[in-house]
Amino acid sequence: MISKVAKRLNEWQGKMLSYGGRTVIIKSVLQSLPTYTLSALKSPKGILNLIEKHMARFFCIPSNERRKHHWSSWSTICNTKEEGGIGIRSMNDIANTLAIKRW
Repeated sequence: MISKVAKRLNEWQGKMLSYGGRTVIIKSVLQSLPTYTLSALKSPKGILNLIEKHMARFFCIPSNERRKHHWSSWSTICNTKEEGGIGIRSMNDIANTLAIKRW
């Protein structure tokens, strides 16, 4: 699961995309990759946190730079638009929703 997300992120060059483009890629592609696996299995929280870490780096840091400051925390970005976030769903929330659906 982690290798699929990392492979997709390496294919795109984040430097060429705006923040809106990165948001669309995270919402539509990266969050849908582990959905099938999460709907069938319970994933450890460490794996979900690692996936979120890759997403946060893709969103905030261009590909050729090593370090850059994040302007906001990932938990704030994962809030709804009404709460001041961008509307990206947290991987833990997605996993919990699919676990409830599994029951």
